[in-house]
Amino acid sequence: VNAAVSINGKHVLNFMTVRNMRLVKKQIIKVYTRMLERCHDLTPQQANGILNTFIYPLGELLNDFQQCIAET
Repeated sequence: VNAAVSINGKHVLNFMTVRNMRLVKKQIIKVYTRMLERCHDLTPQQANGILNTFIYPLGELLNDFQQCIAET
């Protein structure tokens, strides 16, 4: 999303593709948040597995989500 805005300007935030990309990003964050909320009494190995399998691969998504430009 940020790359599209930097190339084409803020008006791309109203494009359906960009809106859908934002919706997908929000849904992914919700799914992972719910999953982590249900994880109780993890062993260090399990916590490390979640970090390596789910959290680290989300790095770019989370970074883009954190720096997102507000919708107009």
